[in-house]
Amino acid sequence: MKKKKETETPQYSVPSFIPIKGPFARWPNLSEVVLAICVFLASVFVSSEGDGDEVIIRALDETPALLLILLAIASISLYWRKEHPLKVLAVTLLMMAIATALGLSFDFFGVPIALYSVGRYEIRDKLSQLGGATIGLIGLILIFDKNETLTDMGFSFIFLFLSWYIGRRVLARREYLQLLQERAEQLEKDKINDAKKAVEEERGRIARELHDVVAHQVSLMTVQAGAAKIVFKKEPQKAMNAMDAVEHAGREALIELRRLLGVIRPDEEVCELAPQPGLGDVPKLVENFCNAGLVVTMEMPTLNKALPVSMDLTIYRIIQESLTNVLKHVGKKASVHVCVKYNENNIQIEIKDEGLAEKEKVPERSGYGLIGMRERIVLLGGTLETKKLDQGGFQVKCYLPFEQE
Repeated sequence: MKKKKETETPQYSVPSFIPIKGPFARWPNLSEVVLAICVFLASVFVSSEGDGDEVIIRALDETPALLLILLAIASISLYWRKEHPLKVLAVTLLMMAIATALGLSFDFFGVPIALYSVGRYEIRDKLSQLGGATIGLIGLILIFDKNETLTDMGFSFIFLFLSWYIGRRVLARREYLQLLQERAEQLEKDKINDAKKAVEEERGRIARELHDVVAHQVSLMTVQAGAAKIVFKKEPQKAMNAMDAVEHAGREALIELRRLLGVIRPDEEVCELAPQPGLGDVPKLVENFCNAGLVVTMEMPTLNKALPVSMDLTIYRIIQESLTNVLKHVGKKASVHVCVKYNENNIQIEIKDEGLAEKEKVPERSGYGLIGMRERIVLLGGTLETKKLDQGGFQVKCYLPFEQE
């Protein structure tokens, strides 16, 4: 059988950090309103027309009414900067052009915000680049302002370009992180699907092999037993030979079954030839775990009815696996309570531990143990509940019905 060539699967790691939600994420509408008001007030009362471009605070009556209207329109448009960044930038440029044409000094602090919004929220590259190119149009508007020097214009160009570029880089980083997240999720889904497929294929293979082995040997046993029945009175020796063949076929079937089960769990020790454990062996099991370091208390009344072999074994395995998980995840000196109850309809098993110290993290419990318990219980028509306790610790509870469908 040819082995498939193994290919390395690329690993994608998403930066593990806890995103801090700012006001624009917590209260988006209110934050946009506050931003528009702050930009309007700053544009009205703050000016750079002082000596040596010194920033000064001017009175409200120093701002013409028409300029107030233009600043108000430009500021209000910022509310829609996320949904329509290009339109907001167009409104801002239009207000600047009108103010400059009327000879009004238009110090609007929303221009870099509008450019940042184009870079950050316009996902179409060409339109975003077109919005960034309007920095040149802003320069043409500034040329008509006689107070602007070449140095001031150069600084304005750099500042406005950085506003757009930073927004573009933030958008690119968001898209990159989202792509990594999607790839990681897809890889996780593929991994789970591959695992499920492998399990299904393995179960199908084992089922076919079990069918072949058992069907062949049982068919042989049936034929030999029928032959022995026919010749028993006339030829006892032939009947004995046929029964020897039945015995031999039965042993061969058991050997093959043990081999197949060994393939499923190859790391387990070879089982000794002894009866399967059951509910009556639970006290001895608990004693062994106490000797290993656990502090186990048990509540188990005497059962007045005989249990089916499969249910008896399942109860034992559930308690055994639960105590093993406590010893593995919590460690020695852990306190565990085992409770077995029953009524007319079902038998209830509950295993509960106190967990680790309060400051330590409670470990997750998963793997083949819980999966195996669930499969055993579902096979008997029961239910399984596993959960972390609020006060710490872990609880396993299951219900097994006496009357099985």
